[in-house]
Amino acid sequence: MKMMSSIAAATALMVAGMAMADDGPNTILIDVAGVTSNGFEGDASNDVLTLPGFQAGDIIHSVKWDINVSTVSPSWADEMNVGLTDTGNDNKFLNIEFFPGLATTVTNFAGSGMSSAGDYVMTGSSINLEFYEDGFDDIIGPDAIYNSGTIRVNYTAIPGPGVLAVLGAAGLFGRKRRRA
Repeated sequence: MKMMSSIAAATALMVAGMAMADDGPNTILIDVAGVTSNGFEGDASNDVLTLPGFQAGDIIHSVKWDINVSTVSPSWADEMNVGLTDTGNDNKFLNIEFFPGLATTVTNFAGSGMSSAGDYVMTGSSINLEFYEDGFDDIIGPDAIYNSGTIRVNYTAIPGPGVLAVLGAAGLFGRKRRRA
């Protein structure tokens, strides 16, 4: 698979923040302009974006998208997919078919939607997004081109053991101080 660098994903393709989302307090926004899908799932020529910054225990709630795409004839819009995989255990926990039932070639076609991730609990520190085609892979080269748009991953960050230790120590210190 054609892996885009983690640095590029972290700087140019990702903005992490505490903006309140519908499904979780944290949102990662991924710019998908210029991404292509070239073959079936697992094909070495597919674009794969790596999203770092997670930790084991973080909870993925949902994925939302707002994209503009073009497909290359004879490929159809209903063949466009993205799979989200937890790098901690190589588990594909969510697959999104962007335009189910749209069995036609499209140019500058806009669409949006949301898919629940079922409160998936992360085991690793990053997510791979693989853009691929299903159904028929009947051409060589890109089947779909993402002209513009974003994908949002909504999640809740779980404090790591270090944060919990500091909070626990602060609680003990506060308790001792009150007794004195």
